Amino acid sequence: MGGAALSGTLSYCFSKAQYAMLDKRMLGFLRAMMGGHAHEVSKSGEHRCLTDNEVLLHWKVLPLWYEDAVRRTNWLKCMILHPEVNSQVVAALWGELQVKNGR
Repeated sequence: MGGAALSGTLSYCFSKAQYAMLDKRMLGFLRAMMGGHAHEVSKSGEHRCLTDNEVLLHWKVLPLWYEDAVRRTNWLKCMILHPEVNSQVVAALWGELQVKNGR
């Protein structure tokens, strides 16, 4: 679910409110997929809904802001480990563009 939701988010910086809106939408889908199991009834008859964190733990997914942070960190790590492939982006973010033979 996170993969489809995050497909275009790495190039855009969302606000906290926008991440909250996206998480709320995702949690709605996750609760719907639980088919009523996001709700518990105790022996005494008390009804209790699972919290958002419990739903995320059930599906083993992270909040979208956290997933974005992990993906961005891995993207930056990849650029640093392979600067020859990402020279223009590295130069734009951290300094001078390295060129060969004066080109």
